[in-house]
Amino acid sequence: MTNGGRTPFLLASASSLYVALAWLTWTMSQEPPGPAGERLESYGQASGMVGGDATTFQRIRRVGADFSVEYGFRNFNQDELSVAVRIPHKDVQAAADEFGFKDRDFTALDQWYKKAQDGAIARTKDLYYTGKVTADNQAALQAKLADIKRRNDSIRAALDITLADLAKEYRERRVKLYADSGFRYKDARTVEVNMPGLIRKNARRMAPVSLAFSGIVEGKEYGMEELVGAVTAMVQTSIRYEDPGLQAGEKTIGGVLPPPKAFTLGQGDCDTKTGVIGCILINWPNLRLVGLAIPGHYLMGVHRIPAKGEYFVEHEGLPYVMIESAGPAWLPPGTVGDLTENYLRSGRLFAIQPFKF
Repeated sequence: MTNGGRTPFLLASASSLYVALAWLTWTMSQEPPGPAGERLESYGQASGMVGGDATTFQRIRRVGADFSVEYGFRNFNQDELSVAVRIPHKDVQAAADEFGFKDRDFTALDQWYKKAQDGAIARTKDLYYTGKVTADNQAALQAKLADIKRRNDSIRAALDITLADLAKEYRERRVKLYADSGFRYKDARTVEVNMPGLIRKNARRMAPVSLAFSGIVEGKEYGMEELVGAVTAMVQTSIRYEDPGLQAGEKTIGGVLPPPKAFTLGQGDCDTKTGVIGCILINWPNLRLVGLAIPGHYLMGVHRIPAKGEYFVEHEGLPYVMIESAGPAWLPPGTVGDLTENYLRSGRLFAIQPFKF
């Protein structure tokens, strides 16, 4: 540029140009923010519910290449039930390996982005004309300056396009890093565990548990309501309530264990237990399920006509009866804990997340 025309014999100095470019690079590198700038939302807090009255047990051990898992519990129709399942260790390991992200992956992405920006700016610096311009007369000088300005404007425009393309690729890579590790953007500044995706990816790994419940359904001549109740009761009372924490070693897991891991550890919190229930029940194609997120808590809903007094939400015109996954309270579908009830009374909305296989 010509510094507003005030000094026609000199272009803008190299130092002022490069300061401007550095500022441009800094502002673009801040969108989206680095890992420290994103808030991780976790729902894994205790729901305030107390222990139920079910007689329960869990027996978990390694048998060769499998986990042998047995849970005992009482269904909501007072039947004492148990399920015994073998889950391949490789499935549990695969579920754990693919879930959670490492800070170093985002550090490497940030380093790539900065290097790519610096390279683009350096190439522009080599092309951009700065320095003293001379000519035989004023008209020739103005013609030279106009030609240099057109050239520099074109170079700067090309840099803008390159930086915009790099920013777009950076955002896409960042989204993919989260997606590949089981997370997603809730909004521009907040990431959360992708619960529907976590359930979808692990449903087949939890199919042996679904098959075990099929045996209960056939043996007891249960309908879908009793099936849902049995799975809910087992997860509420036989899997102990424990918050996994935000970190597992060098990985960020957002307070959630993948369902096969939770099932073979025998522990989890509200969102983790919802994942277990969802993975078991989603293997029945005629069941419609949703996750329900509220501040500090996560539960779910199953589509059916609610009975009198049952709590439910509507999604796309259909009622979904609420299920408190967390336990240790023994709460049948349609009954909720204090935290959920207080939230309902506040009149605020749930974040509804459909579970689909």
